[in-house]
Amino acid sequence: MKTFKGYINYGCLAAEKRPVFTEGNPQPTATVSEPVEYTVPEGWGCDETEMGIVLTAPWGWTYTPNELLEGKENPQLHVISKDGDEMRIKLEWKHI
Repeated sequence: MKTFKGYINYGCLAAEKRPVFTEGNPQPTATVSEPVEYTVPEGWGCDETEMGIVLTAPWGWTYTPNELLEGKENPQLHVISKDGDEMRIKLEWKHI
């Protein structure tokens, strides 16, 4: 199972009423940040490079997790496929 570490941040500027999901570091304006571990969806790659974590989509494109992470109640990857289709993939996660 491929995973990466991140945070669920609460009280962020311009997002006070919803959590903000991040990889690597807490969101700088958060009043509270909880460390979590996200599970990468089936078919996706997760590698660590000199620049940090890189997610590889099933169609071969690479992204940083912070480019894709969003959600109102639960974290999800919001991505546009190579065919131009918008996809929202719910992530499994746990507190660490």
